[in-house]
Order: sequence, then structure tokens, then C-alpha cells
Amino acid sequence: MTIFEQLADYFQSIADSLEDEKEASRIFTNKGDMGSSREDILKAFLANHLPKRCEVIKGGFIFNKEGERSKQIDLIVTNDLTLQFKHFDNPAKPGKSFNCVEGCYCAISVKTKLDKGDIIDSLENLASIPAMPEVKVNPMLEPGPMKEWPYRIVFAYDGVSYSTAIEHINYYYKQKQVKDERKVNLVIVNNNYCVVFIDEQGGKLRDGTLLPPRQYYPMNIKSKYLGGYILLFIITEIQRRANIGPHMLMDFRYYLDRIPL
Repeated sequence: MTIFEQLADYFQSIADSLEDEKEASRIFTNKGDMGSSREDILKAFLANHLPKRCEVIKGGFIFNKEGERSKQIDLIVTNDLTLQFKHFDNPAKPGKSFNCVEGCYCAISVKTKLDKGDIIDSLENLASIPAMPEVKVNPMLEPGPMKEWPYRIVFAYDGVSYSTAIEHINYYYKQKQVKDERKVNLVIVNNNYCVVFIDEQGGKLRDGTLLPPRQYYPMNIKSKYLGGYILLFIITEIQRRANIGPHMLMDFRYYLDRIPL
């Protein structure tokens, strides 16, 4: 067995274990407890596999320099240069946390079963994240990932088919006229499919097939490793943004100067 086959087995075993955890969480009769449990499961996976410069928090909201704030965000991946606001996210006093948009690599909406209502709720919450301000970045870096900041993901343990999901997504964005940079990047139903937003540069499959820009493409191939591949895809995309973090000038005096005295 090659190392790549071992990696495929490793991540697929995690995708399968998420299915087991999902079933175990059904013991909670309260919807809030069930949702919190499933957020914790995904949070643990991310914390165990992302670079140390990434911090995974149970989110509350994301704000920017203009005082704008998002709606509820379930999980937020922050960078190691941002200030951390985690007073209410610890074992002794569990609760929600929050952070500024330039300090966030990724924002994730976690759902139990993805239906039309949950899709719309996730799209609205993630679209509400304030715009990324102008941040000084090393000019030698490629600008690509900066246009998708933070990376937006919908992760569900079960849900509608990928074709139905894409139909709901496209209808919502057509009605709301959401800008590309505020659209969801990935919509995932664990061990089932991943719907990927292709940016303005277009995309390319492994066989060289080109994918048109500004559309959602379903990753739904029949493979015993699909679930594991999608999990690795998630942490790979977050890691790409973590590469940029140390090259951003983070200065919080702007926020300090706006605090009323």
C-alpha cells in the first residue's frame, strides 16, 4: 500500500467515524444539544488536523473595522496573529466566541440534515460576514485566496441530493444578488458529496477538463474514498489561507481607537 492509499484510508476512516458520532448524538432530545454535539465533532476533527497557527473556536459572530457584524456562525478558524476573544468558549464556562474578519481563515455552518430551510439559513449567515478590509500583504504572494476571505463552508451530516442543493443555492443567490466573494465556497454532506464554487479563474479536473467560472460544481464521484477526500480537501483549502496569515500586517490599534471612553 502506497502512502497515498494510506492517507486515503486514514481520512476515509475519519469520515466513517463522523457517521458513527452522528448516530451517537441522537441520544440528545434537545435540538440545541444535538447541534452543539455535532459542532463539537467537526471542531475536534479540524483541531486535530490543521496547522498549529490555526485556532478553531465555536463561533458567535465575525465583525470588521466599520462596526459591521455577521449573523450566527457555528465554527470559526482563526489565525495565530489575531487577538482572541474566547472568554466564553472554555470548559469551565462554555459558550460562544467571536473575532474580526481579517483574523478568520474560515467560517463554517454546521447542520444535522441539510434541507432547503437549512441551506438558506446557512447561505444567509455566511453571506452576512462583513467585507474583508484592505490589509497590507507581502506583494510576492499570489492574491487568489485573499479574494475568498474567510473561506465559507456548509457542512452537514445528512441532506438532500447534490442536484437539489445546487438548485436551492442558485435560486437563493439569484434572488438576493449576492456578490461572488460572499458566496459559499463548499457545501458538504459527509460521505456523500461536496459542491464546490468555481471562482472567476475557472477550474480544472484531474483529467484536464476545464470547468466554467462562477458556478457550482458537484464532487460526487463513486469512490470508497470520497468522504475522506472531501475532509482532506477542507483542511487543504484552510491551510492555503494559513500560508498567507503570517504575511499580513495585523494592527488592532484601529479597533482600540474606536472604543468609547
